[in-house]
Amino acid sequence: MAVPDDTTLYPILADLLACLCEEYTSNGVTLCYCGFEPAQGVPIEVGECGDGECGAATVRLVRAYPSVNFPQPDQAGTCVTLLAAEVLVSVYRCVPAGHDDGSGPTAEEYSFWTQEQFADMAAMKRAILCCFGKAHPDTDYVLASYDPLPAQGGLGGGSWRLLIRQEF
Repeated sequence: MAVPDDTTLYPILADLLACLCEEYTSNGVTLCYCGFEPAQGVPIEVGECGDGECGAATVRLVRAYPSVNFPQPDQAGTCVTLLAAEVLVSVYRCVPAGHDDGSGPTAEEYSFWTQEQFADMAAMKRAILCCFGKAHPDTDYVLASYDPLPAQGGLGGGSWRLLIRQEF
């Protein structure tokens, strides 16, 4: 027996992803990957991908839960209770690394990386509030916090946490 496609949350998240990718392509920004991050810890292509560009923009489902009083979880959900989802909208970038002569990154390199992180934060916010919000005017959602991601393995960046309830 085949499992039927999800017609509730996946289409909403796919539209959110399309808005995120469009925000970058319409501004001429090249990222190595713009797509779903299917699960935490799944490796995605973030390294240099041409013209010195390095980065990935992703949408990832953190959790889904029944919700009668959105955005609060409902412990006594029924088969007709709407689902809510906690989603991370993230952008990863390569963090400045040391140089061949053994010296560390310069203040200018760190400053550029920080400026790029703030630009990514604004681009993700526009994708969520402008594009996604207009495409789904009847969808309840809450834009929660933006959290910088710690630099690990040469990558850093940030994520917006978004709570979304499926459409009626």
